[in-house]
Amino acid sequence: MIAERRPFITDRRLLAALEGQRYVVLRPPAHIVSLFREVQSQFRAVLPAAVTYPAEPHVTLRGFPVGTDLTILRSVVATWADSVPPLDLTIEDLSAFPPPHKVPILKIRRTRELVRAFVSLAGLASAAKLPEFPNVPSPDDWVFHLSIAYCLAVDDATWSAVSSLVASRAGITASCIVDHAELVDYDGGVEQLGGAYELLGIGSEGNTVRRTTG
Repeated sequence: MIAERRPFITDRRLLAALEGQRYVVLRPPAHIVSLFREVQSQFRAVLPAAVTYPAEPHVTLRGFPVGTDLTILRSVVATWADSVPPLDLTIEDLSAFPPPHKVPILKIRRTRELVRAFVSLAGLASAAKLPEFPNVPSPDDWVFHLSIAYCLAVDDATWSAVSSLVASRAGITASCIVDHAELVDYDGGVEQLGGAYELLGIGSEGNTVRRTTG
């Protein structure tokens, strides 16, 4: 169960940019959340007000642009979750996406199961003729991660400080098992839960789906 659900995104600037989009994400458990907050607090201490932050850690597996039919997407994600087993998420280091992205991240280890989940979701979405964002990296190039901060607007000196902080905290590791995926959609300036899907890994029995809508 996802009790007292906390939204991944609460910053109004990010919500405005995400309006109309949908995402399939994984939510790590409490000990990873604690690590995430501890690391994020160090970046908050050195970054200016122009920087935005995710409110909760999450691993994005697929995003869908404005105009994606939510009913069809829910069906796709339910079918996908039937065949995906609980997933091992292992943080293997503190890293960063360099300019122009400027995003410090907790990098997640690529596993065979995680890559298969990524590929199968993309395949089902394509078969359902759902729209996709342009220039999505291939499975070979996709970096699984937890974004810590979105630093697109910072100057070179500030980004240099971020890079130094990343280097100083190299070697962070932690692991967890995630047994649910969430479908989130951004409509009306808020994040809404489009569905919570148990990762069953069986492909033959019905999925347990819990949905909330705004």
